[in-house]
Amino acid sequence: MLVLISFAIKYFIQQRVEVQASHDYLTGLFNRNYFDALLKKQRNESNRNNQNIAIMLCDIDHFKIINDTYGHDAGDRVLKAIAETFMVTSRASDTIIRFGGEEFLIIASYHDTDDLMKYADRIRMSIENSKILDITATISIGIATCHHSATVNEIIKRADIALYTAKQNGRNQVILYDNIKK
Repeated sequence: MLVLISFAIKYFIQQRVEVQASHDYLTGLFNRNYFDALLKKQRNESNRNNQNIAIMLCDIDHFKIINDTYGHDAGDRVLKAIAETFMVTSRASDTIIRFGGEEFLIIASYHDTDDLMKYADRIRMSIENSKILDITATISIGIATCHHSATVNEIIKRADIALYTAKQNGRNQVILYDNIKK
């Protein structure tokens, strides 16, 4: 009996450590440490299911102003509320990650880029239309499609370029890397 109890305690502790290592403490979303494993898994699934995947890099617009004006506690509540909005508006097949600070990353499956853009814009509008502590927060989204030959770093760099372009063009918008004139 003691061996069974010891095994159960060890299993519970191991599960808790794994969750803490792979999830963001504030939002409950997956964290950046777990990103590579998640992307590899989703790439393998997309190959089996004959689907495409994309990286959607999302950044809260003017987040520093929110923290400076309302305080870091309010900033944390904004982060939590936006994470919840991501979870509610995202599809079960997609993976949401708190990538760092006020950046989130979604590994999204798609059939065609028009549907992918509509999906990203629906997420963007859901966040814009929600009031969090009487604060209207918006996000900018940069999207890069995952070509099979591209490395993880190349995909993230493309998504980051698209995100930067969205910020330069006035924020609160979705930009697909493939649509940027180079």
